[in-house]
Amino acid sequence: MVLNVDDWTFVTPQEPGSVVAVDLFLDNGQHGRLEVFPLYYLGAVGEQIPEIIVYSEMPGEKLNSERMGKRWISRPPDKSCEWSHVELAPALVRQINDRLMAAMQEAVQE
Repeated sequence: MVLNVDDWTFVTPQEPGSVVAVDLFLDNGQHGRLEVFPLYYLGAVGEQIPEIIVYSEMPGEKLNSERMGKRWISRPPDKSCEWSHVELAPALVRQINDRLMAAMQEAVQE
């Protein structure tokens, strides 16, 4: 099962360490949240993949409640973590990457 993002809005991150947060409106009628936790290895070569978590993507799950599901799109901390069913639109991925780059440049300047 693949869930698509119908619409999205960038919001203030709520999870500690998150630098990008997006409210997601999914094609299954759910309102979820995506939070991005970047890697800051400035000397590393090649593509750096951030940790991306989607909250409340399945029916019955609600944001900011006990029933808030948590699934990974990329870089889960261990094998027991559930993978997300959400497929990100290319335009959303570009916008997330742009915001991550801006956050990294800001961190380097400080």
